[in-house]
Amino acid sequence: QSTWGIFSRHSNYKSQCILIGLSLLIFPFIPASNIFFPVGFVVAERILYMPSLGYCLLVALGWSCFYNYLCNRCHGNSVIRLLFYTLTALLLVSHSAATLHRNRDWLNELNLFRSGLKVNQRNAKLWNNVGHWYEGFEQRDQAVQYFIHAAHVQPDDVGALINVGRTYKEMGQFDLAETFYRKALRFMPAAIPGSSGYITRINPNHLNVYLNLANLLKRDPNRLEEADKYYRTAISMRSDFTQAYINRGDVLMKLNRTLDAREMYITVLQMMTHSSSNEQADVLYNLGVTYLLMDNDKALDNFNKALEFNPNHVHGLYNSAMLMLESKNAEMIEEGKRRMRLLAEFDVDNARVHFQLGIDAMDRQDKEEAEKLFLKAVSIDPEFRSALFNLALLYSETGRPKESFEYVERSLKLNPDHV
Repeated sequence: QSTWGIFSRHSNYKSQCILIGLSLLIFPFIPASNIFFPVGFVVAERILYMPSLGYCLLVALGWSCFYNYLCNRCHGNSVIRLLFYTLTALLLVSHSAATLHRNRDWLNELNLFRSGLKVNQRNAKLWNNVGHWYEGFEQRDQAVQYFIHAAHVQPDDVGALINVGRTYKEMGQFDLAETFYRKALRFMPAAIPGSSGYITRINPNHLNVYLNLANLLKRDPNRLEEADKYYRTAISMRSDFTQAYINRGDVLMKLNRTLDAREMYITVLQMMTHSSSNEQADVLYNLGVTYLLMDNDKALDNFNKALEFNPNHVHGLYNSAMLMLESKNAEMIEEGKRRMRLLAEFDVDNARVHFQLGIDAMDRQDKEEAEKLFLKAVSIDPEFRSALFNLALLYSETGRPKESFEYVERSLKLNPDHV
């Protein structure tokens, strides 16, 4: 009876170990097993940490049972035990060496992705990952080769084709960039004109092909209409594609379709409640530009709203300051001057800011300060005609004809018809 009790307890212990081992092996792996819902992988080291505990427990239990079996069959033969221990030691050493070797692959992302390529060279994602690594370090020549290989491995990989086009654009090879963007377009579903109820499943990142191609085309003033067509296509496929609205507004401004551009900016502002302050400031500034020369009060109002989101918005500060300086309100004029001085502190290479401060110094009869500011403007932009002319005028008024004549000559070279 005592012997049976010991055997029973031992049997229960093994059953518990097996149950715990199988539970650790199976249950943590179920969410990543691709059975109940799709995942982007099936086996990956990061999701095998918990299952590996169960695996090790089962292996250890099997080792113990096999060892006990050998000892019982061989009656404790020392040679068999030594052989068993030797094989066990070799197993541990070989697996430890494999672990150390694998650790080198985890030193950085490049090693990790390249190790994946050694195992599977037909995985486009791995080729793209290596390309992104090189792109992150601005090694675009290497990056584009990996992106091209990804597109070769999986010809319908829109993301890889977009990566190739984007990298070629960054390298200044615009024709090649356009070629690959158009290849990517061939794998995009066609929008159905006039069908507002048309629904298709599209990877949101793939819509960037329309945006990237349009941004490339709008560099050429003769292809603005074509660029606008791709922005409209992107918007028709995703009605909340804010970047498409913003960029389309910019193109419409270049096409002198100011009212249409204003509509784009107003529409996108309604979608940007959770966008960053800088993005909202940019759109409010662009909206203000659409009111310039039509309704300066509304333009200034939008510039001021932009500054509420980003107090250091360079264009918002400059244009609002210019409108204030042109007003007849003394308080607004002083505020405009303050904004110009603020701009000069962090936008030190803006020739127009130094020029406007020079004009203010002239109004205050501080000709020494005005000279410094005009010279600063000319040093930044040697072809700044207004600064050259005002320097010539200042030197003439201060009795320095030689310096005045020098700047008159420079000004006339740039504008021979200047009266």
